[in-house]
Amino acid sequence: MRFTCCLLLLIVNGCGQGPVDGLPGKPLLPQESEALGTVPRADWSSWRGPNHNGIAAPQDIVSEWGPDKNILWRAELPGKGHSSPIVVGKQVFISTAEAGEYQALMAFDRTSGEAQWKTDLHTTGVQGKIHERNSYATSTPAYHDGAVYLPFYNAEKIVMSKVDTEGRIIWQKPIMDFASLWGFSVSPTIYKDLVLLSIEHLARGAIVALKQDSGDIAWKTARSKEPNHASPVLLKLNGTDQFVINGAKTISSYDPATGTELWSTPATTVECVGSVVALGDLVFGSGGYPDHITSCVSASQPGTAIWTVKKKVYAPSMLAVKGHLYAVTDKGITYCWEARTGKEKWVARLKGDFSTSLVLVKDRLLAVSEQGTAYFFEARPDKFNLRARNQLGNDTFATPSVCGGRIYLRTAQRGGGKRQETLYCIGR
Repeated sequence: MRFTCCLLLLIVNGCGQGPVDGLPGKPLLPQESEALGTVPRADWSSWRGPNHNGIAAPQDIVSEWGPDKNILWRAELPGKGHSSPIVVGKQVFISTAEAGEYQALMAFDRTSGEAQWKTDLHTTGVQGKIHERNSYATSTPAYHDGAVYLPFYNAEKIVMSKVDTEGRIIWQKPIMDFASLWGFSVSPTIYKDLVLLSIEHLARGAIVALKQDSGDIAWKTARSKEPNHASPVLLKLNGTDQFVINGAKTISSYDPATGTELWSTPATTVECVGSVVALGDLVFGSGGYPDHITSCVSASQPGTAIWTVKKKVYAPSMLAVKGHLYAVTDKGITYCWEARTGKEKWVARLKGDFSTSLVLVKDRLLAVSEQGTAYFFEARPDKFNLRARNQLGNDTFATPSVCGGRIYLRTAQRGGGKRQETLYCIGR
C-alpha cells in the first residue's frame, strides 16, 4: 500500500518564505531580511528562489515558447536529474547523475549557455534503492558566498559537498546513514554561516546544521523515525527566524541557529514532499500518505490547526499570496483557498500529472506538468483564468527557475527507447 501511495515521492521538493502581501490585520512580512540572508533579485540561488517561496521578483518574461520560439539557448545534459537549476551572477548550476557511474555538479555560462565545467562529486556508491520515478540527483543545490552546497544519497549515506564556482571541491562530509525505499530529495537551506538539511528515513531522522567553512556539524536535532521527504524552509514568524517542516503528522518549527524546537502543531500526515508556505503568522502544509490532508496552523497560537481540508497536494509545493493559497495537485486539480478560513474559492483541472512546484511572476502562476506542458494562470481568487499553454519535452520533474527576465527549465525528451535531458533558457 505504501509503495503505491509513494509513487510521486522524492521527485521534487520545495520550500516557502514570507508573502508579497500580508493578510488583513497582519503586518506585512519582508520579502528579504538580513537575518534570513539576501541575494540579488536578479538571481535564483536556491530551491524556489531567493525568498524560498516560489515568488519571483517582478519582471517581464515571455508567456509563449516552443522548440523554436523564444529559446535563448539550450544545453544538453548528461545523465538524469530532477533538481532545479540555480542561477547566480554569470553562472547557472545544476546537478545530474548516472546510476552506477557518477553524481556531478555542472556550471553553464548564464548568457550563452556554454558548458563551463562538470565536477564528478562521486564516482562510486551511486547505487541503492530508489523509486523508478526518482533520480540520484533530485536535491536542488544552494549557493552562498562563492560556493555551492549539494547533498547526495551515496553509498547508503547522505553526503554534503561544498564546491567553488570553478568546480573545485572544497570539502565533502558524510552526514549520516540513510535507509529508504525511494531515495533522497531534500534540498539544503542557507542560514547565516550554516547549511541546514533534513534527513528523515526508515531508520531514524534528524535536522542537521553544518558549518559552511568546515562542514562540521554545528547542531543535530532528532526527528521521527517515519520517512518524510519535505525540505524545511526558513520563515520570519512573529519577528523571529524559524525553520519549519511538515510531516510526521505535524507542522513543526525549530530555531535555525540552535535546532531547538520552538513549537509543533498536529497537522498534515505522516509523509509529505512539498514544503510549507506562509502568509503572516499562518503556515500551510499538505501531505499524501497515509491520509489526504491540507492544513493551516498559526505560529502565534500553535497547538491546534486553524483549518483542515481532505485534499492531497503531495509532491508539488503550494504558493501563498495576497490572502489566498494556491495549489496544483499531483493529478492536476488546481485549487484556490481563502488563506485564513480554508474556504474554497474555485477548483479547476489542468491536463497531466504534476510533480513540479508553483512559481509566481507578477500576477501569473506557472505550473509545468510531467508531460512537459507549461501552464500560466492568473493568481486571482474570483475565478480560474488560464492565460497560456506551452510545450517543451515530454518528461519533466524539475521546477523552473525564474530570474533576470528569463525562465530556466530542465526537461527531457523520451522516445524510441532513449531519454535526453536539456536545460533551456527561455526569453526574448
